[in-house]
Amino acid sequence: MNNFIEEFSLPEKDLPYAKEYSLHQIKIRFSSSNSYLLDVINQILGYFSCNFSRQEQPDISFTLKVIDSFSTPFSYFPANFKLVSFDDNQKYYFDDSGRLYSVCSDKFIIAVDLKKNKVQAVLSADYVETSWLIFEQVIYPVTAELLKQLHLFNIHCAAAAKDGTAILFPAQAKSGKSTLSINLLKAGFDFLSDDICFIRKNSSKVIALGFPEPIKIWDNTIKFFPELSFLVNKQPCIHYKKILDVEKHFPDKIKLQAVPGFLILPKISNCKVSKLYPVSKTDTLVELIPQSVMVANKTVVGYNMEILTALVNQCECYRLEAGTDVLNIPKLIEQIL
Repeated sequence: MNNFIEEFSLPEKDLPYAKEYSLHQIKIRFSSSNSYLLDVINQILGYFSCNFSRQEQPDISFTLKVIDSFSTPFSYFPANFKLVSFDDNQKYYFDDSGRLYSVCSDKFIIAVDLKKNKVQAVLSADYVETSWLIFEQVIYPVTAELLKQLHLFNIHCAAAAKDGTAILFPAQAKSGKSTLSINLLKAGFDFLSDDICFIRKNSSKVIALGFPEPIKIWDNTIKFFPELSFLVNKQPCIHYKKILDVEKHFPDKIKLQAVPGFLILPKISNCKVSKLYPVSKTDTLVELIPQSVMVANKTVVGYNMEILTALVNQCECYRLEAGTDVLNIPKLIEQIL
């Protein structure tokens, strides 16, 4: 598999386009043969954009080569490759040399050197030109694994803050996280994240670190907020959602760091009145783990579990059953702060 990737890849120095980012003090460089590909990535990571010289070694480096087409070369898979994770669109493999591979049919193949923090990716031109999923499928999963080795851990959650205290809402897709994010922004809360938050442990506490990407919302969510009706006629992006640029519409509410004090597990309910009630730390940890831990790189799973446990012990834990009275939810949350 790696031979296949190296057949098409170019050294970083020979790729004409590059963009650099500093994600909470971790330097990442993307080098590519395709400028549009980097523009798509920049729509998500632009808040962290920075510049450093091509001679400076980043903490994580990506090389992304776009080619006309390819078919997944299953003949390249040695017997020592282990399938560690998969869904309908994507498979992850791990080998004995410490490499992680991500494969998606005829769309892309990615090789991750977990020891050198380097990523090589080959993508088909058709996929790059038509997909809003590049960050979600290609960039984020493998970057999250590398960031863990640098002690920056991801959680799939929305996150807000009030007076320096962070409230995290970990949950799977379609749990109302984006509706919560907009609701809390309108109520005066600070914004850390709509979908991805990072945590890092200092000497005494777990710190929440923001990821202010645009909020992606369904038309059904827009109906709750008449002032966002201008989004209805916009071109949809990922999963047919519309994009709300937080930096543009709530520029003074973005916050990059806060100390977590509350973990709230949201779920959508058919009831008319939303409910917020305490849950045990054990139940909270059980639901939190799938939103953070991926099984590919087992060398960091122990520390990942350790920091999640510390986060749960640091926080008050609640369940939110979000009813149809969506606009009243911020008041419920303010009552426990």
